[in-house]
Amino acid sequence: MNRIIFILIATLLTPILLMGQQELKQQGDEAYRTENYQQAIEYYESILRQGKESHEVYYNLGCSYFRMNELGLAIVNFERALQMKPTDHDTQENLALCYNMTQDHIQQLPQPLIASWWHKLVHLMTPQKWYGLLLLVQLLLCIMVAWFLLSCEIHQRRATLIASLLTGLLTIAIAGCSIQASHDRNSRKDAIVMRPMVSVRVSPDNNSNDKFTLHEGTKVTVEENLDEWCRIRIADGNNGWIASNLIERI
Repeated sequence: MNRIIFILIATLLTPILLMGQQELKQQGDEAYRTENYQQAIEYYESILRQGKESHEVYYNLGCSYFRMNELGLAIVNFERALQMKPTDHDTQENLALCYNMTQDHIQQLPQPLIASWWHKLVHLMTPQKWYGLLLLVQLLLCIMVAWFLLSCEIHQRRATLIASLLTGLLTIAIAGCSIQASHDRNSRKDAIVMRPMVSVRVSPDNNSNDKFTLHEGTKVTVEENLDEWCRIRIADGNNGWIASNLIERI
């Protein structure tokens, strides 16, 4: 009985919450148009605090922070927007512009060609779209198998067998892409340096020696967490320890 009441209340409140979020979005857009960027940020952040994530909100938030000269926060939000819509050209351009404005231009370690292709393929779509495509291909595989079992003529059985095998391989590949995309999205290993300049240390200790320095907006990969410290790696392979509050996870 309590569960039924909860479902009814949630059903009734959902349209009200959506209307409130849409109103906040419109107010944020209006504040941005009038160049009141701080107010726009507050409206967009309010939407996110309500648990309503979208590419448009993150994109607009990134634009607002960029106008406020908050490069680190702009990059974080453009990165989050790109995760939700990987092929969006405007987000890609704005993110490239922001990275060009950072002080650290780190040379990327060369990757094996197959690994590079796999990474690009996995991030062509969001995990949700990969799973949707996986369901469609699985349905197609079931149709192919059923057609093979019901076929009487030899040439039809041969053709449907080949089609079933190819569809099965495609299913495995798409399943791999969907699993990898979901893992990359949920692991949140990538982070952005949020301070004008930070020291990366040899060990997780304020008294340890500095290994190298990074500047605001630089992208790092978090490899390990230890209390209030993170061991990070940068694009050229160098690694070290940094205080967790100096970076923001994407």
